[in-house]
Formats: sequence, structure tokens, C-alpha cells
Amino acid sequence: MSIARTTITTLEQLDAELPSWLGESFAWDFETTGLDYRRDEPVGLALTFADGRSYYLVFRHTTECPTTGLQSQRFMESGLVARRCLDVLFGQSSITVVAHNLKFDLHFLRNLGVVCRARLADSMLAAQLVDENRRVGLKSLAPSLGMSLNEYSTLQHYEGFGKHEILGVPLNLVADYAMDDTEATWKLWTNLQREIKREGVETAFHDVWMPCCIALQEMEAKGIALDMPKVEAALAEYEARAQTALQAIWKDGMQMVLAKLEEAEGDWQRLPGVYIRPVRDVEHDGEVIDDRFLVWDTELPIFRLPRKNTLPRVPWFNPGSVQQLRDLLFDWHRIAIRTDIDLNLNAKGEISADKDTLKVLAHELGEAAPAVLNDILEYRKCSKLVSTYLKPFINLADRDDHNCLRTNFNQTIAKTGRLSSSNPINLQNIPSRGPEGKACRSMFVARRGHLLVVADYNMMELRMAAHFSRDPEMMRAFREGLDLHTLTAASQTGWTYELAAQLLEEGDPEMKGARQIGKTSNFGLLYGMGPKQFQRFLLVQNGTRVTYDQAWNLIETFNDTYSGVTKWKRQVERFAQQHQYVTTLRGRKRRLPDIRSDDMAKVRTAQRQAVNAVVQGSCADIICEAIPAIQQAMKEFGGSLLLQVHDELVAEVPEEYAEAAARIMERLMVERVNQELRVPLTCEAGIGESWASAK
Repeated sequence: MSIARTTITTLEQLDAELPSWLGESFAWDFETTGLDYRRDEPVGLALTFADGRSYYLVFRHTTECPTTGLQSQRFMESGLVARRCLDVLFGQSSITVVAHNLKFDLHFLRNLGVVCRARLADSMLAAQLVDENRRVGLKSLAPSLGMSLNEYSTLQHYEGFGKHEILGVPLNLVADYAMDDTEATWKLWTNLQREIKREGVETAFHDVWMPCCIALQEMEAKGIALDMPKVEAALAEYEARAQTALQAIWKDGMQMVLAKLEEAEGDWQRLPGVYIRPVRDVEHDGEVIDDRFLVWDTELPIFRLPRKNTLPRVPWFNPGSVQQLRDLLFDWHRIAIRTDIDLNLNAKGEISADKDTLKVLAHELGEAAPAVLNDILEYRKCSKLVSTYLKPFINLADRDDHNCLRTNFNQTIAKTGRLSSSNPINLQNIPSRGPEGKACRSMFVARRGHLLVVADYNMMELRMAAHFSRDPEMMRAFREGLDLHTLTAASQTGWTYELAAQLLEEGDPEMKGARQIGKTSNFGLLYGMGPKQFQRFLLVQNGTRVTYDQAWNLIETFNDTYSGVTKWKRQVERFAQQHQYVTTLRGRKRRLPDIRSDDMAKVRTAQRQAVNAVVQGSCADIICEAIPAIQQAMKEFGGSLLLQVHDELVAEVPEEYAEAAARIMERLMVERVNQELRVPLTCEAGIGESWASAK
């Protein structure tokens, strides 16, 4: 604990201390009434300066009055603090202000109307850059500093917390808790500055990750609008489709039950494993019945257990249960499928009933597939749309601001450096394929008087692979503007590129299928799929069935055609083996300690991660580098970036500037990086009233 701690509760105290703070860098942390920056408020601000002085500025607190014993709100109002202190503190361009999980505190600072001109640093991002394999929460990092920090839950033990949240906890405890965190943050930042320099990631941190972090905070605050009538209509449609599919599952599934019961001559004990539920007096059409049970349109007999006074029981099935799906398909229906496709297995080594496996089964069985299998696939698709997307859209939309949805963009989750999205909803996981994907994306719309501009990198990962590997054939394709998927298809079919391109232009169905295989090969084989894995990937992605030998030949042809890529991957693996890390385009390291494991399974995983990290990590570098530049350009148009989804950026600008914004996005997304890449990186931008129409 610092020997110089001060809790400031009056403006007079603040005025007395403020002059000694000027020109000094500091760590800061807001204590708030909750985690929702849209609705919650800051109750205090902790500061720690380089010389060890720590302060807690009390904005609001519920405390017991020493004279009257009454509960009263007192101390400095946040608005006054902002005017007297925060504008001055954060308006200093010559200092650095450090926070752990900066975006969170920055949201609250800007809600107070404070413009930050100081250099911003996030110790959490710095910790991630230095070692992406460790947990980067402040409480997790504290032991490495010789410190032990209390969890927030320790404050929740106090009686007053339940009524007033943190406002009801004794002030001295809140102040010490907050200053503990800022002291740890400053100490951590002091250490991390040396480590960042030692690891050679200063440029990545200061020029890429921090500007991106600030732009992401602005994107989070902005949100993206929803067409709520369209969402509500889609919800009604897919709920009805899910219900219809469920009825079909019951009808088709219970027909199996009845057939098995007939085979067993009515003896339920001879049936395969069945899910059943107890039934007491069942009412049907106002009449209580004891010996029959109606499931949709199928009347089922009640199974009475041999023990006396046992409740009657009936078959029961939950289509959301993977285990029950297994039992229905493999125990009841006894699907016996012989395939060389690499099917997913559960923990017991049994064939799983996950989505991909069911798709494989449906393709493999064809017309012989039981009706219930397609019913299940339909139910799962529709129920997922309802539960994962449509209902959350309605529940989480900000009705006071164009029905906006907001998300949190994470820079410290994916070890490759790729951004992720969560809390309260993942907006990077919105469906993009098929009619369902188009329907979902059509719900995301521009505000009145604005248009959405959607820009997408073209084959970004494959271009990065060409850059690093220097593969002559892949480089030729990108330099000459050839379609790489067609080129791969031509090599796999033995045709010339020119003939393959001509056949595609003429709409030849065989060539279309070959190109689809070529496309799947390019994205699947880059990271080292084996034959069985590739078989399944082809079948799940586009319904293409190939034998094991055909899959092997496709892989061999790919490796021969792009031999430079194959050679480069081996080089990456050897480098990782020697150094236990690989680096991205901007010098970030992906540490791979398992590359030297005695467990060969871990070694092979680390080898795949090594190649993946170089390619995807470099893509992340490029996108994170582009985001702040594009955000600044959009702000000049009176617009803003809204979303980052994989290799895609979504912006919103006034209608009159949409065309200009699209062209600027296309330029800024590739301008800088193309000065150093061996193949050109390209992107295309579209304009529309919705996310779907802009693509």
C-alpha cells in the first residue's frame, strides 16, 4: 500500500492538490455503479502518479452522517469535477495517462464530456503484446508485481452493497480498493515499457494497437441501427418454422417409437434406450385420460412400470440435446453409415450429433436419410436464429437511439491478435451465407439520411500467404489479376487456366463445381488439413463428396501447384521449433512453447498454430492499422466506422458523402501495406441502406 494516499471529498481539497499534478503522467481508474457505460455512472476516480502519490476523488457516495446518523448523498458532483479537474488533467498533451482495459474507462470519461488530449496507454494491451499466453486481467498480473489485489466481490460482502451497490460500501474501503488498482497499473506499466522495448513491439503497440483501441471505443459507443419491424417479422417467421419442424420431429420420431414398440410386442423394457418423463392425469379436450397420451397427432400408449404405484411414463425427446439426438438416430433408428469421411466423435468415442456431423450424414445417406434427420437440421437452424440472434436483437436494442445494437470489441482474446466481439452480443458472428444470412444482414440499416459503406478485403489470407511464401504461381495469380480459385481448379482438373475461365464464363456446371472445390482447397489446405479432414470440410462447406483417394490427390496437386507455400510452411515450423515463437508482419510474437513438447499431438497443433499465426496475425495487423485511419476519414464526413467483421469494415456516412467515403475506404485499407507487400492487397466497397444491400 502506498504511504501517500489521499481521499478528496471537497472542491477545496481538489483545488489545493491540482497544481501538484500538472505535467505528471498517471494511472487512472473509474469506480462506477455498474459495467454498462450507457446507463451507469462514475462514482469516483483513482489516480496514481509516478512518485507514488495516490488519490481517490469522490464524485458520489452514500454515507452515514456523523451528526444525524442519516444516509445522505454528498461530496463532489461529477459535473463539477469534470469542469474543475478532468478537463485540465486529461487536456495535457505532454503527459501519458495509463488505464488497464482503457476502453472501459474512456467510455465514462467521454460520457462526462471530457476531451482527452493526453497520450493514452492501455497496460492490458501491452501485457498481451508481451505475452499473449498469460491472463492479462489486472488481478491475475498483480502477483508478478509482488502485489495481491482484492477481487471486486470483496466489496459485495458488505450489507450496504445490496441496496446502494458500491455507493453503500464504506468509503475508506472503496478508496483503498480503487487506489490499489491504480498503483498496480502504474507499476505494471513501468515494467511493461521495458518489456515492450525488449520484445521489439514498440511500433506495434504505439502505432497500431493503441490507435485502434481508441477507434474501437468510438465504434462501440456509436452502435449500428436495426430495422425493428423487419426483426420482429423475421422472429415470427422463424419461430413458426421452428415449431413446424419440432412437430415434424415428434411425428417422425414417435413413428419410430411406435414401430419399435410393435416390434417389441408392446413390452417397453425391450426397447432401446428411451427418454421418458412422468405423466400424471393428462387432460385432452377437457377430459382427463389415464392410459393414453397425445403427442401432436400421434396417440401413444402409456408405459406402466412393473413396480407398484409407479407414475405412468411416456417417451420424451428434447431436440436441443446432442445426446438425445444420438440416441434417436443411432439407437432408435440405428443409422449404420459406412463412410471414409472423418466424422466428429464425442468424449466417449461415439459418433457425435453436432451440426457438421448431421450435415455429413444427410449428404451421405441421401434419399435413404430418415425424415427426422432433415427435421432436426431445420429445427436447429431456425431455433438458433431465434435464440442467438433475433430475440437478443429485440431485447438488447437501444430503443432511444435508432434501435441500435452495441458490442464490445476485444483485442486480448484471440492469440493471433484478431479482434473479437462480445458483451452483450457477438456482432462478428452474424450469419452471412444463404437466405438466412441475407435476411439477418438486411436488418442492420443506416440511420435516416445516411448510408452504410461496406468494404471487404479480397482473399486477404491467401495474399498474405503469397507474400510470405513467395510462391511463384500464387504471386503470378495476384499480380496478373487471375482468379486464384479458378487457377487451383484448373490445376486439379488438368485444364489450362484459360480454358477453365472460359468454361466458367459459359456457365459450365462441371467447371462451377471444380471451382468450388478449388476455393475450398485454397482456404482449407493452407493450414494443413489431412485427407479425412478435407473430405468432411468439402462435404460440410458445399456438399461435395470425394473419396479418400480423391481428397489425397487434391491435396497433393495443391501442394505441387503451390510448392513454394508448402516449402514456406516447413520453414515456419522449423523456425518455431528453434525459437519457440513466430512473428507477424508488424513484429508481434506468437509464442509456442508446445512446439518442443514430448506429446506429438501438441507439437502438430503448435505447428499449425505457427503458420496460422503468421498469416492471420498479419491480417490482424493490417486491419488494426487501417481502422483508426478510416475512422478519422469517416469523422471528417460526419460519419463513423460501426463494425469490424473478420476482413470486413462497415461504416455509416451521410448520403451525400457515401460514394466519396467508399473510395477513401478502398484506398486507406490497402495504401500503406501495399508499399511493402510482394503482391497487391485489394478491397471492394459497396453502398446500401442495409448491410445486405451494401455487399
